[in-house]
Amino acid sequence: MNELSELEKLRAENKILRAEKERAEMEVSFLKKLDEIERRRG
Repeated sequence: MNELSELEKLRAENKILRAEKERAEMEVSFLKKLDEIERRRG
């Protein structure tokens, strides 16, 4: 039973980390596009 709850904890943590990574990648992508737009205007 204890092992299962540990596995569930790790799965939940993994899910959170994946979501954070995806958000960070989206932010980088957004900032790159913003930079590109500013360069075109500049």
